Amino acid sequence: MVINLLFSMMKKLIFNFLLIVQVIGFGQNDTLRNYHANGQLESIGVLIDNKKEGLWMYYNYDGFLRQSINYKNDKFNGLWKNYIINKKNKLVRNENVYVNGRREGLWKYYVDNKLIKEGYIKNKMRQKIWKYYYDNGQLKKETKWKDDKEIYSRYWNENGNEINKEIYYSYWDVNGNKIENSKL
Repeated sequence: MVINLLFSMMKKLIFNFLLIVQVIGFGQNDTLRNYHANGQLESIGVLIDNKKEGLWMYYNYDGFLRQSINYKNDKFNGLWKNYIINKKNKLVRNENVYVNGRREGLWKYYVDNKLIKEGYIKNKMRQKIWKYYYDNGQLKKETKWKDDKEIYSRYWNENGNEINKEIYYSYWDVNGNKIENSKL
């Protein structure tokens, strides 16, 4: 009898414990939807412990997707895409990669789904090779960057023939003061 009573109390205790854990655990995850005054969805995403987490989608007043942003612990983290319609009625999209709230990594810019330029960002500065394209997809320009300073550029015509090269350099005096920036 005592064992049955203890067993019954233990079952109730475990059940209540699991119920509390479930309410606390799942109560902290909420899908948040915001709406424009016209009733169109403005944004949708998940909050975990009141912080943005995962993919969030943002829409303009007409219901057109204008941004998709990934979050981790309320900071930009992962792919961020922006969409706009420009004055020529063309879709413009850019894609950035964020790490812990900072823009780091590959950046791409498209017009009407054609890649126009791409390059790397680190510490808010252009790095490595940036490429620029003609509308036909042919490489137009290639520029090497280091800490947001141009090192060299190469240019091509729309047929893919190289037409120019530029090398950037600087002069310093014996005290380490920059005298001049120039290019060849």
